[in-house]
Amino acid sequence: MKYMNRITLCVSLCMLALFCSCDEERDIRWTTVEIDVWYPSDLSGISVESETFEFRNITSGMVTSFTTRKGITLPEGLYDCSYEDDFIIEEIFFTGTLQSSGKQYYGDGYVKIYNNTDHMLYADGVALMESKFVTTQKFDYTPDIMSTHMTVQAVYVIPGSGTDHPVAPGESFILCDTGIDHRIANPNSFDLSRADYEWYDESSVPAHLDIDSPTVPNLDKWYCYTKSFGFSTIGDSGDLP
Repeated sequence: MKYMNRITLCVSLCMLALFCSCDEERDIRWTTVEIDVWYPSDLSGISVESETFEFRNITSGMVTSFTTRKGITLPEGLYDCSYEDDFIIEEIFFTGTLQSSGKQYYGDGYVKIYNNTDHMLYADGVALMESKFVTTQKFDYTPDIMSTHMTVQAVYVIPGSGTDHPVAPGESFILCDTGIDHRIANPNSFDLSRADYEWYDESSVPAHLDIDSPTVPNLDKWYCYTKSFGFSTIGDSGDLP
């Protein structure tokens, strides 16, 4: 996501091997280490897309960066280690809920995003996008870029100038399909009337109108493929009353 920030973590450095490298003036001892990172105990099922480990030698000031946890080789010494992380996706809910009649209820989809750092982050500019490529459907693309690229058919962005929407360390915010109390229509659902943002489309199709919550601010709509309402894979507001 946008606005990459840095968090300093406690890491365990597992000594795997020692070897020497010589130059004309002195011998330098090197150590190969492996890093373990512990996330907060109340998070589960998270997936880190990319990460950077930065080591600063306290004696020399030399800074070395790695994008992998294994096979890191450094000159022996005392280091400050920092871990570049940011907002992470804590939950994605898209299946809908079941009504007492047995009919599926949609519109209560949401994405919950967590501040995984030890300092304040700002949600301004965070974008929620829907992919045009769907792995369950096969098409012949020319050229075939599906394995290396992403195409998007909807883009919704949290508005702000950069510091308008602070998120404290360890706190989360919710982007939802429709920011209402869904329990009114379906007691098996839940209340999203206090969500932080919703994706809303001003539809030009009378038969398919979206619901604009009076209590939840809208994401900025940069682009959407449909003239009614989007994000059909996350939630379909058409089943709402």
